[in-house]
Amino acid sequence: MNKKIIPNIITIINIICGLCAILSAVHIHFVSCIFVLISCFLDFIDGFLARKLNAQSKIGAQLDSLADIISFGVAPTVIIYYFLLNINTNYAMCFVSFTITIAAAIRLARFNSGEKKYFVGLPTPAAAIFICSISLIDVKDMNITKYYTLASIIIISYLMISKIEMFKIEKNTLSKVFLIISLIIIIFYKIQGLSIAVFLYIAMSIIKNKYGISSEN
Repeated sequence: MNKKIIPNIITIINIICGLCAILSAVHIHFVSCIFVLISCFLDFIDGFLARKLNAQSKIGAQLDSLADIISFGVAPTVIIYYFLLNINTNYAMCFVSFTITIAAAIRLARFNSGEKKYFVGLPTPAAAIFICSISLIDVKDMNITKYYTLASIIIISYLMISKIEMFKIEKNTLSKVFLIISLIIIIFYKIQGLSIAVFLYIAMSIIKNKYGISSEN
């Protein structure tokens, strides 16, 4: 088997998971979110294998972007759209969810044009995780949840297309600290802890930029 095919096969599975997330979003938000999380894992794996096997290709890069826009752009949009409808949000306000796909498309176009040792703007998988976690909120007050959700959509969409430098998860001290704290948060808060981990990632990136903290070992 041509080793260049392996990462592409994983990317195609990523696309399938994204489509499954979209199809299940109407009724079962939890299942949809699980599919998005699987897509995040597969997105990491296909890139890792492409580098390790020296199997990077132009087709693979384009396929990866298509997978990302489906799994981390369209899927979160559909999930949060139906979540907003379920908490009695009017249709006009639900359309705010479309900004997620638009911002993800802009973010991915920028990524394809080339990035440095850091991400420019919030990576789409992180944005998708945060947005999906909102749909798992135990709704007690519909109005508060509604406006929190709408505000989160706008902020996350802005962060995706912003020029804020976000550190990459690599073998360095900053990444290790982030991963350890995130793991502790997820152990205590389960799947809801993922949104806190994303918030932590954003906060650590901003602090790193403000104080010039090095992410090197």
